[in-house]
Amino acid sequence: MLLLAGAAALLSLAAYGRDVLGLYRIRKRRALELNTRMSVLALGSLVAVAILGAAFAVTGSLQSHAGALAFLVAVGWLSGLVLANLYKIVPFLTWLETYGPVMGRAPTPRVQDLVAERRASKWFGLFFAGTWGATLLLLLDAALGFRIAVAVVTLATLGLAEEFVRARRLADVAEPLRLPAGAIVPHLLVSRN
Repeated sequence: MLLLAGAAALLSLAAYGRDVLGLYRIRKRRALELNTRMSVLALGSLVAVAILGAAFAVTGSLQSHAGALAFLVAVGWLSGLVLANLYKIVPFLTWLETYGPVMGRAPTPRVQDLVAERRASKWFGLFFAGTWGATLLLLLDAALGFRIAVAVVTLATLGLAEEFVRARRLADVAEPLRLPAGAIVPHLLVSRN
């Protein structure tokens, strides 16, 4: 029964992957933004879980490696996907709140101007490297190494949280466009709208 469920899960994952690839192919903007590239890495974690889970099921070691797979699902896929999407959502909502009232009446920055992709990409790289390293160390039953890798993931998550705060504070927006007359300064955690 478990093998049948696993096969159905793999088929579902393959169909989902095909749909996602199809969406990427029909995009008009060829260069992927950082949030999309990081979502691909998060989905890669899910694919790794499916492949490793199938391999462990075949070898009869699934139960002994369930913790590592659960970690990769929870942190690599779900948390990675949430952080990647927040990287687009927070600046977008901040842009709407701040510049919506002056749109069409004053020059405004683009949504991408509220973030620094190059700086944030380093935090995302650290997040995924730490997550995958922690998963490997769990598979190898290396507790101390796992704790160090989780500390790296925590540091990267804090770095990304700082990026979200910087977007809310308009810290990366060039001064002439930062707050045109009539723009609303956003609160840190609560939207004014």
